[in-house]
Amino acid sequence: VHVLGCVGELSGGAFRITGASLSDDGTRLAACTYTGLWVYHADKKMSPAELIKTEPWSLTHDMSVEAAGFKGDDLILTNERRDIFKLSPWWYEQGLDLPPRDIQSIFKHEEDIYPDLAEMETQSYRDMGVLIDGCQVVLLAEDMDARLTWPLDIPRSDRYTFSAILTRGPEYGRVQLYVDGQPAGEPQDLYAEKTAVGSWVPLGVPSVTRGYHELTLYVVGKSEQSAGYKVGIDSYHLQPASPFAKQFHLIGPFDKKNPDDIDTPLPPEKDPDLADSFTGIGGKKITWKPTETRDDALLRIGEAFPEAPRYAVAYALTYAYSKNARLADLLVGSDDQVAVWVNGKEVHRNNVGRGAFPDSDIVPCELNAGWNKVLCKIGQSGGGWGLFLRFNDPDGSLKYGLKAEE
Repeated sequence: VHVLGCVGELSGGAFRITGASLSDDGTRLAACTYTGLWVYHADKKMSPAELIKTEPWSLTHDMSVEAAGFKGDDLILTNERRDIFKLSPWWYEQGLDLPPRDIQSIFKHEEDIYPDLAEMETQSYRDMGVLIDGCQVVLLAEDMDARLTWPLDIPRSDRYTFSAILTRGPEYGRVQLYVDGQPAGEPQDLYAEKTAVGSWVPLGVPSVTRGYHELTLYVVGKSEQSAGYKVGIDSYHLQPASPFAKQFHLIGPFDKKNPDDIDTPLPPEKDPDLADSFTGIGGKKITWKPTETRDDALLRIGEAFPEAPRYAVAYALTYAYSKNARLADLLVGSDDQVAVWVNGKEVHRNNVGRGAFPDSDIVPCELNAGWNKVLCKIGQSGGGWGLFLRFNDPDGSLKYGLKAEE
């Protein structure tokens, strides 16, 4: 176990470090934050104070990494959800951004994936001369119109960003995503002078209904420089593309009667009016205040109430517009406990201690045509305090606001 004390300021800027580790041979030091990773390195053993002055390999991620540790030169990362990520030196030495969470291996469809107008084979990265473990499925296309198809069970109707980890190289062609035989994005050219595995390629944002669908990678051509039409896929990622609520009215902090739940009713739950004021912690008069999240859509309640005690409660109010009355899916991530009312009706409650990740809870609810009042109650049990909120948006019409506009 390496104990890293205060050894100096990292080169490359100031970061809020969540974890750090020194390799056994003293030649590498990793420092991570919730969104980034830096690996400082040298050809010989150095002290941590010397290492952090070197130029690091750096990469970004969305995994909220909290801890890092070396196993040889491999780097092991973990986050608050206790997901485990293993990075080979080949990956972090090139500074490749980490793919998002919930990557799905193409090999989970090994019995269902099928080629058309071309042969298909499994190819090891090491056999390709790339020093990382793993394999890809290769479509050995020799002309246009060859394709690779596999089934996918979509959990709910929504718009989705579909991306894949594909290989680029001198023999690779141009591909396009199709869903159920219909184009769902723009063609993507996979030609490169040198073979590069692990390329993160956005393929399209289709609107897809709940149930089984067929995803297809069509070979639609190749660049003039390419020597072939090959397609190589490692894995894919399906991410809801519905917008998050980013504007809220916020009020708090209120006293939390029980550290483990938010079940004690408080005045804002009774037909909230933005003109109302209440008595908060310490007898302080509190009122609703408009606030807006950063680009990541996390409502940082702790920043709004920096003097709040370890145990507290806050309320956040927003409005969601739906073109039609419909049964919707509410997607919530919270730190910590959360309850949600839609148009005055409680639709969700989860007395849980956790960090905030998007879409941690998914629950059905009804949205009216027009504007819907959405009230959230968020409990604090120490550490972070925040909220992610959105509804599924299959037709692309959903929007949010601070008031019910005409």
